[in-house]
Amino acid sequence: MLRFFELALFLSPFLLFGLWRFALARGVPSTPAVAAAAGLLVLTIGLLLWFVADRALPRGASYVPAQFEHGHIVPGHAGPGATAGPGTTD
Repeated sequence: MLRFFELALFLSPFLLFGLWRFALARGVPSTPAVAAAAGLLVLTIGLLLWFVADRALPRGASYVPAQFEHGHIVPGHAGPGATAGPGTTD
């Protein structure tokens, strides 16, 4: 079921583009169609902004990746501020 959902998410922009092109081939799209497309675009941008704000780490925190400790997997989480390490220029 998850693979079907992923495939549907991947193919949906192409399907919508095809439908839009089909509508344009028949003439100018109707006002409700343009309003629906604009509303979906605004909704998508709003949901993306909400998702970014909801999943953001607290200020000053750094991401600690998942680790294998004592036979168990500890999920990734926010940890204390990052210290200078390899590849950083402080």
